[in-house]
Amino acid sequence: MKKINTILVGVINKIWIGSTIIIAIVSLLFIQSCKKNTSSSPFSIPSITTELIDFTETTARIAGDITSNGGTPITKSGVCWGTNDNPTINDNKTTDGIIDIGQFISEIKPLTSNTKYYVRTYATNDEGTGYGKTVAFTTKDILKLTITTADISEITATSAVSGGNITNDGGSPITARGVCWSIDPNPTISSNKTTDGSGTGSFTSNITGLTGGLKYYVRAYATNAAGTVYGLSFYFNTLAAAGFPILTTTTISAISTTSSASGGNVTSDGGATITARGVCWSTSSNPTISNNKTTDGNGTGSFTSNLTGLTSATKYYVRAFATNSAGTAYGNEVNFTTNNAQTNVQIGDAFQGGKVFYILQSTDAGYDANVQHGLICALADQSTIAGIRWNNGTNVTTNATAEAIGTGSANTALIIGVQGSANTHAAGLAKSYNGGSYTDWFLPSYEELVKLYINRAATSTTFAAADYWSSSEFSNTDASYLDFNDGSGYTWSKTSLYRVRAIRKF
Repeated sequence: MKKINTILVGVINKIWIGSTIIIAIVSLLFIQSCKKNTSSSPFSIPSITTELIDFTETTARIAGDITSNGGTPITKSGVCWGTNDNPTINDNKTTDGIIDIGQFISEIKPLTSNTKYYVRTYATNDEGTGYGKTVAFTTKDILKLTITTADISEITATSAVSGGNITNDGGSPITARGVCWSIDPNPTISSNKTTDGSGTGSFTSNITGLTGGLKYYVRAYATNAAGTVYGLSFYFNTLAAAGFPILTTTTISAISTTSSASGGNVTSDGGATITARGVCWSTSSNPTISNNKTTDGNGTGSFTSNLTGLTSATKYYVRAFATNSAGTAYGNEVNFTTNNAQTNVQIGDAFQGGKVFYILQSTDAGYDANVQHGLICALADQSTIAGIRWNNGTNVTTNATAEAIGTGSANTALIIGVQGSANTHAAGLAKSYNGGSYTDWFLPSYEELVKLYINRAATSTTFAAADYWSSSEFSNTDASYLDFNDGSGYTWSKTSLYRVRAIRKF
């Protein structure tokens, strides 16, 4: 009996193993069949991009660009958003009509102030829904001063008309208003701007001096005692000047003490052959071919230009140019500062308006083994004994959260872009300093402030045994500071009154 049971068990095991093998073979054939069927489809889901144009306390504007319909018509497109990453069309969404291939803009509202949102564009065809990249942003705190940007109109090759409407002055008289514009998103009053009176109400702004065939961003602004507030950004493309070339200027690279590299891209010859092209530069804005220039061939397309014979430690303005029978057209303006020829300064040296307190190391951003770079501190504090608050009186998220060496300047620009350039807050006070006739001072980042504390004695300048602000934001209500009594770092309320010591880089 025991032997019969053993035989039966063996037979059953063989049957089970055989069945398992058959099931595995069938499954493999099914998977291969599915793969084959999938790869043979001539269609796909759409391809689309996402661009965050601007946002306020309760509204955001997002642009989408459907670059491919996947081979079958788009049935709907728009923007979806939520407070969790990678939102889908099952979350909040707009429906912006049926656009096959091309751009569209969506305005999403109402949003909750001081809240982080995730947003991405979508486009749907018969194959499914394709999404653009996810973009995150935190809506601003509600401010009393409210301003909107007027639609763009009367667009030409060199000008356009916009304006704004101030519906609430926030309890303080409006001292300046207008629009600001740039080829970069989120322009500020540090960019090009108009000045169109004061007070509340509607105003019209005439934007001039533009370049044909370029994309510009514009938004209204209003300034009162608390700072500057901006409306939503809009963008538009200037018309191509009749018969003139259209081109852009390449970002500056390979900067040394006496040379750099740039170039341009001629995207349209204006209907006539390009006979000359290159870049022109000057120490003043809007250089022309009457200033220094290169000559880099002819025709359309990209080209590279080498700028030589420059002066060290000097700021230059550069524009690409292209000439045809109609005349000479220019690309957008870029600027840069040549490196300083002196490469042997030491910590504690008097240099460029202050005292050197740090030399960049190989692990720091901006380090160059061939050219010495570092940080300089002002000779004295910019604040009084009482100190100054970090913000302009209103808690607002500025996104100036970087802490590393080399980030203080960018932090300061972000803070001023949101809170204004008045010297009534820490970043504005640091930026307004012009020691040694230099105008590029800024509020140090947290790590830059740590280096300043470590080397404070070597600078032979006087520091108080007190708290000093950094430009590194911790939240919409708090920012980082350093106690110069013992070098301890903390985060605390932006309304606290701490000291400011401006720094600059070389």
